[in-house]
Amino acid sequence: MPAAGGPTTQSGIHYQDALAALYLGRMCDPRERPLRDHVREVRVEAPAEVDDIEIVFAHGGRSWIQAKERIRVGSEEWVTAWQSFENRRFAADFGKEDRLVLWLGMTSTTHEAVAEAARRACYARDPEEWWNDLSSEQQTAVNAVQGLLSEVNRNHETLFALLAATAIEIAPTERLRRDFVPQWMPQCHETSSESLFDILVSKAASGARYRRIFTAAQLLQELREQGIRIVDVRPGVAAYRAAIGRLYGPMSIPGTSLVGMTKSSFLWPTLRVWERERPRVLLDDEYVQEAGDPVDPHALPEGARSRVVIVSGAGGGKSALLRALAHRHADSVWVPVLISLADLARSQRPIAAFLDEEVSTKFGISVDWTELAESGMLLLLLDGLDELSLRERTQVLEAVTTFSARFPDVPWILTARETGALAAPMGARILELQPLRDDQIEAFCSGWLPSGHEGKAQQIAIAIARSREVRRMARVPLLLCLMVDHAMTQFTPLPARRTELIERYIATLLRPDAHKPTTTLPDDLKLRSAAEQLAFAALERGGVEVSSRDAMRVLSESPAQLLSALKSCGVLREQVGAYSFVFPLIQEYLAGCYIQEHLPHEVVRRFSEDISRPWAQALVFAIEQSNDADALINRILELPDDAFQTTLMAVGRCVANGARVTPATRKRIGDALAERWKSQTAPSGVGKLIADGFVHPMSESVRQRLENGEGLHEGGAEIIVAAEDDSLTESVLRAVCAVGFPGHVTAWQVAIDRIAARAASIYLERARQTITKFPEREVMWLAYLLSKLATAPTFDDPRMRAAVDPDMNPLIRLAALVRLRKLGEGSDEKLVSNALTDFWKHELPHPSPVFDLICNAMWELPDPVSAWRRELRRIESVELHTSPRDWWLHEMSPQEAYWRPLMCSIADKTPAEAAVRCLRELEREERLAGGRLHATWLTRAFLGDSDAFAAVTEHLPNLRRSDIVAWLQLVGRHSYDVVAKGILRLISVERAARLELSHMLAFVLTHELEVRNPWSGSSGRARRLHAAAGEGGRVLRAWADEAATGS
Repeated sequence: MPAAGGPTTQSGIHYQDALAALYLGRMCDPRERPLRDHVREVRVEAPAEVDDIEIVFAHGGRSWIQAKERIRVGSEEWVTAWQSFENRRFAADFGKEDRLVLWLGMTSTTHEAVAEAARRACYARDPEEWWNDLSSEQQTAVNAVQGLLSEVNRNHETLFALLAATAIEIAPTERLRRDFVPQWMPQCHETSSESLFDILVSKAASGARYRRIFTAAQLLQELREQGIRIVDVRPGVAAYRAAIGRLYGPMSIPGTSLVGMTKSSFLWPTLRVWERERPRVLLDDEYVQEAGDPVDPHALPEGARSRVVIVSGAGGGKSALLRALAHRHADSVWVPVLISLADLARSQRPIAAFLDEEVSTKFGISVDWTELAESGMLLLLLDGLDELSLRERTQVLEAVTTFSARFPDVPWILTARETGALAAPMGARILELQPLRDDQIEAFCSGWLPSGHEGKAQQIAIAIARSREVRRMARVPLLLCLMVDHAMTQFTPLPARRTELIERYIATLLRPDAHKPTTTLPDDLKLRSAAEQLAFAALERGGVEVSSRDAMRVLSESPAQLLSALKSCGVLREQVGAYSFVFPLIQEYLAGCYIQEHLPHEVVRRFSEDISRPWAQALVFAIEQSNDADALINRILELPDDAFQTTLMAVGRCVANGARVTPATRKRIGDALAERWKSQTAPSGVGKLIADGFVHPMSESVRQRLENGEGLHEGGAEIIVAAEDDSLTESVLRAVCAVGFPGHVTAWQVAIDRIAARAASIYLERARQTITKFPEREVMWLAYLLSKLATAPTFDDPRMRAAVDPDMNPLIRLAALVRLRKLGEGSDEKLVSNALTDFWKHELPHPSPVFDLICNAMWELPDPVSAWRRELRRIESVELHTSPRDWWLHEMSPQEAYWRPLMCSIADKTPAEAAVRCLRELEREERLAGGRLHATWLTRAFLGDSDAFAAVTEHLPNLRRSDIVAWLQLVGRHSYDVVAKGILRLISVERAARLELSHMLAFVLTHELEVRNPWSGSSGRARRLHAAAGEGGRVLRAWADEAATGS
């Protein structure tokens, strides 16, 4: 349904879409134009008095456009158009740079007379001069327009003001394509101007259904996804892109042998949305359990006006991520600029001036940064907020805020160690860069190793896994890099303490002659002393850098030579008028060494006053290395603590990191942490800190809580693993099994595996009780837990007896059997079939851990495909679980519902090509139809079969609702043409299904989905709009219009 005042004929709608496409083309065109002609934003079907198209220009002005292919003077449309122009012109928000534009696809003498009168009004000094300059024909025409205005505005002064802000453009449809398209469409690689124009017309038509606002970056990205790339002719931009591609392509760690390429070697980290309500401690190296929704780092920035702050501890990889993003976007729609905030603060320039003067000079180019910012194509990557003093942070954040106010479309990404560094409200989304998971460590190592050393990464990962302390350090990317370098260049075991690891790294840095024989440097002891002095001096000044003048003052002997040597070693980097440390963590360690050696008497005082950025780590390092750590820690524990127990957590971390304390002091801290752990308001990570350093000996209250089955999700699982106490593990396992459903044990499975035989006895004992007393579903979960025991059973293992016990539940028998041997024919096939029958009786028709167990067994049979086919046929004859409350009964029969998980099983257990081939044979031989056929098509489409996706698309919207949802989950795997066609077919879907489908449609168009199978549900990471977002918006708008009108 067209908006009020909009075109009512199909031809008129096309004319409006064609005009919008012209402005979209101009918005994407990088050729130089005056700011008044530089389109920044296009909105179709704008919610304003003049509602066809609204254009925002780079100079701040706006144009409201009414498009009329055919309009007769004196008609209702003509009257409405001028009344709309009057209302918009004299609205309070109409600015002096704003314009009203009437595009006409036909002409008459009156049209031309009014158009000429409007042109003359633009240049006349006053109404009298204008009126006298008009011909009698023109005066007659504008008098007729004046008569259409409201009574209060029927005078020449008001008419003059209206026409002076109005332009009337006369261009028939054929002229738009012939004369305007070559001038307004940008040049493309391998795409003609006419083809691009047609594509943009389609996008304008789709966007009109939901009043879409187009921006250049978003539209260019959509075009790229359709294989259309605009030729960038802006001066200097191509050279700049090539330069940053080469600059940020290589990766290296100063002072090590590690080198790699960003494109092939960089491991993209895990980002999660920061949960503000979760309390944080100030220490960097604590491994915190992942929380918050995941965000794909590849998707950054998340569109125009995106504001993101990435937080992570020292060495967490913030700077490396920004470098990787700069390299990635060297060839994207964005033009990335990586700015050190220390450089920006030192320059004392606004960001715009910094770009013009500093960045252009650095790269030797001339780029119109203002034009890029106006168009929203600039991407700012701002690194190192925490490296600044408090005064400099305020200054820099003000500069960022001011720049964002002036150029609101420019996205930026800023890094900091904690949200406390954000001294001003930034309106940004805060993302937390997660520590490396166990499964990421080997991949990270592989990225840094040269070709031919693939096996070395696995060896390093195995060595790391042997020690809990080493494994904890390996979660920090910088420390893991140092481990990789150590493993490649040394023949000694990996250091067990982080201070030892950092110390070895610094020793390597300060003695480059070990791998650079031609280098001549001062004595390494002098270099070390100079580095410590500078590190401390920088912290004393509230940041991580020291001015050149202060550096010369601090270093009393041969300062120039020492500074040059520290730069050469890779310890320092020089900026204009200042020096800073390459890695803040190394600076904090060196500052801690200086405090420990020269100012040990000040540690307690500084701890009470300065346990905040940037002092926290330096003080912790000082205590860790002190020979008097025990006395210092006991004095610190007497200090008042805050609500988050920051002091307790800090000294606890010191001890966990290796500070030398007496057993009594360790017990004192352990008991205090144990008491805090019992509280519901305990800070995040208390349980993990206990696991890291206070399980030998373990506090009795901690043991008691665990043996009651409590605290397992608050660090208790980590405590059990760290304790390596088999009796404790058994007691906890008995406790959680005794109270009912055992729950998830993944976090402490490694401890359970050490007592596999006893754990099996506990599970089997519980299963025998459950057979007569408890629901069957608990038996299923016990079977799953039994199958997860990693240790292969011995001859006297209770699983051996359970596997052959005919009175035992078939699921339990199967769980024991899969750990014993490879399955065979005959009785094993029957056991799998009986287990599946038991599952069908008591479980809903969707995949689950227990179903996975059965499928794993089925696909280990000698002829799994035949077994799979038999189970598909058997669905018709077995008893199936049903309940009046089951959501699926209103859509399909139980047999069809249980067909789906078996479809999923072949997709999961068989190579894609073989599975597709098998499914095609199944369709043909079994003559499938209806829901079974649709499920088979969806499974093939999930496996990448485009023919099946096209086939199921043809049946939209007549599929069952759950199958439509399954189809939507697959749109990211198939071509735009088929997806767009299918989405438009959804317009006619039944009304009862639209609410659910509207949520899913919006989700799949804005997120990159991770789908296990078509019906499993999906999780997604935010992404740029799908190329078919226009069609999706059109469908949603049509549904909304029908709901509003009741038609």
